[in-house]
Amino acid sequence: MFRLPVSSHRIPYGDLHADTLTVSDIPPADALAYFADLNENASLYSAVPPANPLAYSADPHVSDYTASEALYTDAPTRSVGSHASSFTASAVLPADAFARSADLHENALVCSDAPYAGADTFSARGADGSSAPTALRGAEFLHRKNAQISLEKLVGGGCFLQCFALFTPPDAKEPWKRAQRFIAAFCAAKGELERAGIRGILTVENGGILEENLSRLGFLISAGIKMFGFTWNEENCLGFPCGERGGLKPFGRRVAEELFSRGVFADVSHLSDEGVSELSEMASSFRVPVIASHSLSRAVWRHKRNLTDGQIRRIADTGGLVGVNFVREFLGKKSIFEHIAHIVDTGGEEVIALGTDFDGTENPLYAGAEEMPRFFEDMKRAGLSPRLTEKLAYGNISRLF
Repeated sequence: MFRLPVSSHRIPYGDLHADTLTVSDIPPADALAYFADLNENASLYSAVPPANPLAYSADPHVSDYTASEALYTDAPTRSVGSHASSFTASAVLPADAFARSADLHENALVCSDAPYAGADTFSARGADGSSAPTALRGAEFLHRKNAQISLEKLVGGGCFLQCFALFTPPDAKEPWKRAQRFIAAFCAAKGELERAGIRGILTVENGGILEENLSRLGFLISAGIKMFGFTWNEENCLGFPCGERGGLKPFGRRVAEELFSRGVFADVSHLSDEGVSELSEMASSFRVPVIASHSLSRAVWRHKRNLTDGQIRRIADTGGLVGVNFVREFLGKKSIFEHIAHIVDTGGEEVIALGTDFDGTENPLYAGAEEMPRFFEDMKRAGLSPRLTEKLAYGNISRLF
């Protein structure tokens, strides 16, 4: 159950999506220690976790792994095992579920081909917001001054929950290897986020990193992902992106079934219209919610990345969420409050949430997380009710996360 902070003078919020890091070949030293494997190109992983991140152990035989997950408090222990690239991760997660506020999508962590600076560093977007890699140690990405999201800005804005998207561009080399580095970087930051009262949630954007290997999904689930986006802007092994014809591929349907049976939300932002319909129908049969982590209304502004009224209603019917983003291109010539009002009129008050896409767009409507109090003041000035503001900020997202 969500609880408001006792002394908060700001509206707490949660964000479903953000894009902050560009993770290189080498993870931070305090997250994973890497050792060479003598057999082919496999790796032997040994973990000395910072606070409560993943511990990896590998059998030195062509990437065969086993996996288990445990919580501090009486939680079930799961094991995931399979041949050929099935991983084993032991995850110790915090007992405290919520702190203060949430964002459904920020694309904060982005895996790329950036060269690494050293064995104890990883690369993040440059301080000027460019994609040029900057060598950082551990969780230093949380303290960059010119990023749209930093620890200081999240705290100042009133955030209690931030989703960090594991994003790998379609043209990235060795995408799965980079995904593992991403997870290491997230682990390095998670403890510091929690100490600041912010719950960090790991998600996936562009599920093409699976490369038709279902055992990789088992690893990601054991690593703690809570939401999985099937595509980005290009076709992949799972399906087709928005603006293209075609729905889910056979492997995409298998992945959806696994997600729904394991309690991970499907994210339909970036997915084709046919794919959204298929996933919504499958989710209804499994009686689980579907989420559009960072989307707006196509009826308000015609753009392929925005949702149709039918899609909004189908998401609402599953008990899911639509996280509104701050991307000017998708807003068009309409205000974000027109998009919010239409989504609510179409799907009801229970469907609306935030998915800012901070650090995933160069010129967002609000400059960064520190401006979220101004966003809520603007909602009030636009005539949106305090009740709706609370549901959008934290009420609806806390129902699922």
